[in-house]
Amino acid sequence: MNRSSFFIGLILSLTFLIGFLRPTTQSHAWFGAGRTPGWVHTTLGLAGEIALPQYKFSPDFYVLGDSITLNSQVFNDTGAEVTFNAYLVLSRVIEAPIGENITDGDPDAPGLNENQLYDFHQANNDVQSTVDTRNLGSVTIPNGESRMISATFTPGATGYYQFDLTHRDPSLSYEPGNILTAGFVRVLNPLVSSPSPSPQVAPSPTPVVTPTPSSSPIVTPSPTPVSTPGVGGTTDDSNQKKSKLSLSGPSCGNTQFTAIYELTSPDKEEIKNKEVTFSYRNQDRKIKTNTDGRAELSFDFNQADSVAAKVDGFPSQSLFVNQPSNCKTGSVLGTSTADSGLGQGGTQLKKRGRVLGTTTLADTGVFATVSKNISIWMIVLAIYAGGVLFIPLLWKNT
Repeated sequence: MNRSSFFIGLILSLTFLIGFLRPTTQSHAWFGAGRTPGWVHTTLGLAGEIALPQYKFSPDFYVLGDSITLNSQVFNDTGAEVTFNAYLVLSRVIEAPIGENITDGDPDAPGLNENQLYDFHQANNDVQSTVDTRNLGSVTIPNGESRMISATFTPGATGYYQFDLTHRDPSLSYEPGNILTAGFVRVLNPLVSSPSPSPQVAPSPTPVVTPTPSSSPIVTPSPTPVSTPGVGGTTDDSNQKKSKLSLSGPSCGNTQFTAIYELTSPDKEEIKNKEVTFSYRNQDRKIKTNTDGRAELSFDFNQADSVAAKVDGFPSQSLFVNQPSNCKTGSVLGTSTADSGLGQGGTQLKKRGRVLGTTTLADTGVFATVSKNISIWMIVLAIYAGGVLFIPLLWKNT
């Protein structure tokens, strides 16, 4: 083999190596036409996905009175400019499954995630009531470009809401293939502590003047106002029974998190040996508090969801357990995260669970990621192969 053959082989090896260094673009979306696996482009040939900043994905929640902003990115890769009218349809989910009312907004309930709500809806196993329909106006998207479409609403009641961004007038009969993006939000009642009763003061009796014929009138002094404890007296907040729930974990590389529930009471005996029920993803586990009123349990993290703790005679508490973010490429909670993460103002975004029969990662999140796939072992193999095959030839021909 001559020098020209050697250089041809070397060029081919470098080309092979550069191919593994080339960045690849992967776009995914949750409940978006042309982005969610199995969901084709709309009848106009458009695609859609939930855009940043994202709304809170159920079972994460808003509190009644919060203003909720829904952002969608719509893409046109049809080959021509497209103009359409955008509409937002909001529906309150009354029952899911049918026969089970889910509108109470109970903060202690673990809540349904978007996969569950979607499955109920696709199986015609839910009851919904349309609460708002909005005409968002005309949108023009040149070929090869995208446009952000946003809308804000304030729910008037607790429960779950489905939203659909569509380019077909909702007043017309339903036809499939017109929804650009869709999703669910959860709205709960705010946690309100019982207010302390206002202090009430016993009224002072009217002064009585007793006349006497031989002396000046004697005035009977008014009694000092007395607060009646337990009825109208002031109760210090520090003397009430209280509870606190905190979390430790999960973290990158750790499959567990610990829920810690603490009780406080003026009567220290009331916080000892109390049975606490911890609930996480259909797991109900019980444990008793120690002498300091503290109880803790560890759970294996398998999906972002709420963890709750309750005990008789004390306030119940719940917290949402999020998947760790900003983890390095590798293993997070036993799951490959090469293309996952949390999307809060950056390009690292979190994958979802099973959607339309396609398994992805995690359970919540909507994302569009651009990632570099660099296979280290393939790079090493290419360099090794080039050295073994061509360096001896170069040595021979010099």
